[in-house]
Amino acid sequence: MLTNLIPLLALLALAPGSITASPMIANVPSQSALQAPSPHELFRSALLTDDRSSHIRNAMYEWKEDGFDLDLKEKRLIRFGEDEVPVWMTELEKIEAKAKGLRFMDITDYPDLGFASLISPGGKHQKVFEYPSPSKANSTTNNYIHSLFPSISTDSMRTFLGHFSGGFRTRYYKSSTGAESSRWLQSKVEEFAKLNNATKVSVRAFQHPWGQSSIIARFPAAGKKDKKRSVVVVGAHQDSTNLWPFLPAPGADDDGSGTTSTIHAFKALNEAGYVPTKSDLEFHWFSAEEGGLLGSQAIAKEYEAEGVVVKAMVQMDMTAWVKKGTEEVVGIITDFVDPALSEFMTKAVGAYH
Repeated sequence: MLTNLIPLLALLALAPGSITASPMIANVPSQSALQAPSPHELFRSALLTDDRSSHIRNAMYEWKEDGFDLDLKEKRLIRFGEDEVPVWMTELEKIEAKAKGLRFMDITDYPDLGFASLISPGGKHQKVFEYPSPSKANSTTNNYIHSLFPSISTDSMRTFLGHFSGGFRTRYYKSSTGAESSRWLQSKVEEFAKLNNATKVSVRAFQHPWGQSSIIARFPAAGKKDKKRSVVVVGAHQDSTNLWPFLPAPGADDDGSGTTSTIHAFKALNEAGYVPTKSDLEFHWFSAEEGGLLGSQAIAKEYEAEGVVVKAMVQMDMTAWVKKGTEEVVGIITDFVDPALSEFMTKAVGAYH
């Protein structure tokens, strides 16, 4: 439902400038063209090839840089598919896999995540929530949702995204600027949480072994609550990366856009004095998604241990980019998701868009 509170963002980008050259020197290589590529550029290119000399690979393994706490030799347990056997690989090999477009989870710290639900009564087929049927005929819900739209400003979103993507060299989760960006984001979440005059919205930094924290904001339920704490989660990941993680990574679309969308939905709900009934509503801004879903796994493990029932989770990822010449649409992911929730979200888009 919250997907439709947000107009699709116009991706903040630098305006392209014109390139001119004097006819007298048009065929003469520039000084920059004659310079040898930097080690960073060599490593970035090397990540996309399988044929690498040993000295380049050794140099990559040994690379260190101020502001980064990253050991490229460290062994990690990686799962590439739900039905595939996890494999051990180095951080460098993990980076190489990501550069090639492979999807994976780094399950080193939480290899048994989800096991508790599998051995509970009903196992993975246990149904804990029935989703309602969104409809324009429900005038109360329809009017409430549309009443939130005027408070969502695209100018405000552009300003936020401009700083979030341009104010930090990278938001890589093991970088000092990644930690700085997380603290700045938390300050904005706390600022918006104070706008709610109807309830106290809590904000906390979820600490991780690396420098960048995840952030959780909670609207507490006010009505008759379930026996176990239940929650609906709206999320986005705050970190960014480049093919070679030491390079700049503004991450305006991936996933600065999703972070912008969710924090402005969060702001609009607070301005409206939103108070959920029965189940808490939480907004999560995950750390270390680019490292293999590390931040979200840590939170999921805590919730599993505490017996928290997650009724629904909607992830907003890359919500801004629209291919030139195409129509803006709301895309619903259909793999590795709950089909019933996907159906609900599809109906919500049709009902409230």
